[in-house]
Amino acid sequence: MSSLGMDAALPDLCVPDGWTLESLERRPDYALLSTPSPRSYMATVDFRLRGFRSGYSTTGRLVGDEWNKRRKKYGGRGWKQVLVDDAVAHLQELLR
Repeated sequence: MSSLGMDAALPDLCVPDGWTLESLERRPDYALLSTPSPRSYMATVDFRLRGFRSGYSTTGRLVGDEWNKRRKKYGGRGWKQVLVDDAVAHLQELLR
């Protein structure tokens, strides 16, 4: 994991080599996580709601939101990195 390819607005968060994490210019509470080419996948990390969505989306259900199950809660020291790590794991599952 490295912080290369990171946005200056997200200085303390690390993603795997070749991946990028960029804040959305007009939506400061969101960041776009992207895998490297040629099979580019994306996830939108929502720091306000403390969750993420597959693809480039700022609306709709977060991954793990189901009517009969509680979504994982992110809190405490380092919660933003844990959230990004879970989004990375989600995209890695999609890449298999």
